[in-house]
Amino acid sequence: MSTTEKLIKARMGMLALAEQLNNVSAACRRAGISRSHYYDIKEAFEKFGAEGLAPQPRRKPRMPNQTPPELEAQILEMTERYPVYSYVRISDQLKLVGVGVSPSTVRAVWARHGLTLRIQRLLWLEQKTAASGGILTERQIRLLQKHRGRIADPEQHVEAAYPGYLLCQDTYFVGTIKGIGKIYMQSVVDAHCSLGFAKLYLSKAPMTAVDVLNDRVVPFYEEHAAAVEHILTDNGREFCGRELKHHFELFLAIQQIAHRRTEVHSPQTKAYASYCTSCKPCTTFSGKRRRLASLTPCALRGGLSPGSSYSQSSRSLNG
Repeated sequence: MSTTEKLIKARMGMLALAEQLNNVSAACRRAGISRSHYYDIKEAFEKFGAEGLAPQPRRKPRMPNQTPPELEAQILEMTERYPVYSYVRISDQLKLVGVGVSPSTVRAVWARHGLTLRIQRLLWLEQKTAASGGILTERQIRLLQKHRGRIADPEQHVEAAYPGYLLCQDTYFVGTIKGIGKIYMQSVVDAHCSLGFAKLYLSKAPMTAVDVLNDRVVPFYEEHAAAVEHILTDNGREFCGRELKHHFELFLAIQQIAHRRTEVHSPQTKAYASYCTSCKPCTTFSGKRRRLASLTPCALRGGLSPGSSYSQSSRSLNG
């Protein structure tokens, strides 16, 4: 029985009690309501029957200082034309056509219609276009596909076919030690088995990104007769630059490793490297990150540790 049905049953029981006692005041005292409320319930029952005893939805009040409907329609029309513009740019566009409206008013209208996020405006435009039988432009379709890919999906993760296919590298600021200065950590994680490598540095220069690959990562894969094929990094200066002058780019070219970069303003594409650097047990000063990563089980690997997952994948490839 739903809450509405329970409320209707209670109100009908109260009306029956008043009729049984032949005393409205006594029935109201037992029910804990006023006499005026009792007569309102009785009137609703006499007019509409049992359905009239259900709670009626209230009309959303319109505030006296709310944006006029005609101005709100103009804001939504301009939003439909430029769905990726900010509320400041929408305000400027309206002023160009002679409609004076402040950016805060545009944002208030967006909040009332649930359009504060860019993806919300794009989905709203898609629904409106489909309802009117229109067609989205190629640019609108590209923007919609681009922003749909940024929606967090709990089942979404980086795909790597085998160990060494894709390694994720990132720079992590560990902290500051008195007398030493800032401490940075270069972390490299295999996207297939989550096998991690790390090394601490006093700066985040390009040579530090090269050193962890040359000292820890490449020798490990060469020892196990495997090759590093792709490196995924963000667009930091320690990773990106001119190929013939930048140390990291030059090292990848010599090792014949393809360099992949994450999309700008999309930190979720850092994948395993960001997740691994945020793991508190691994970000200690002990320098035993690789050993800890090889001992920590992960649900994405079916409960296997990175070391066990790497060994199992290597045996399946060699076999």
